[in-house]
Amino acid sequence: MRLYERDNFLRIEVICGVYNQNYDSLKEQYGNEKRIFFHKAVDNIERYMQEADIAISAGGTTLYELCALGVPTISYAFVDNQLDNVKQFQADNTIDYAGDVREEKIVDKINMYLKEYMNDMELRKKKSLQMQRFIDGKGAERIAEALIAL
Repeated sequence: MRLYERDNFLRIEVICGVYNQNYDSLKEQYGNEKRIFFHKAVDNIERYMQEADIAISAGGTTLYELCALGVPTISYAFVDNQLDNVKQFQADNTIDYAGDVREEKIVDKINMYLKEYMNDMELRKKKSLQMQRFIDGKGAERIAEALIAL
């Protein structure tokens, strides 16, 4: 199954963590496609997030960063400790959840969400605003203020 009409995207940035065991095989399989760019263990992830129109991300803390930046996101889980996160974001109608890769094939659901987002700019704007209301990115500032007040 192919990613939804990937030729319609100007750029697809694939960012893998330092421990991702599939990086080399992904790069080998898709590395010749002119719109797909592969990166591993980037130290400037926020730059990629700020430039993204849509993100597809695993259900870790990255979701909170994407919320603070207001990047409409499709999430998935691949370990147990991500399940509460992705399911709560889905329940709050903040981030769409495509499923757990260990139990289901998620490509069809990702394609469905991508198609919705690509065809509906108002939906992307709505999700972006909702995400930024949910996570405003000022948590560290509030913690610092609370510590100073001690």
